[in-house]
Amino acid sequence: LLLLLQVTQEEGQQLARSLKIPYMEASAKVRLNVDQAFHELVRVIRKFQVDECPPSSEPPTKESTENGCRCVIL
Repeated sequence: LLLLLQVTQEEGQQLARSLKIPYMEASAKVRLNVDQAFHELVRVIRKFQVDECPPSSEPPTKESTENGCRCVIL
């Protein structure tokens, strides 16, 4: 994998640190960490949704659906 890198590991890690996001190496060509990267992305999105729009026990109203908090990724 090291010979196939288009971005160095240090460049990727540095960018991830600056954006405050997780760093993971993946290669679709050799199917390395592709599924893991996708699953991690879904976990991050779900956590963001819960943090930004906690679940409500009340039925959705016109106002609540207009602010974008009713969309759920399964």
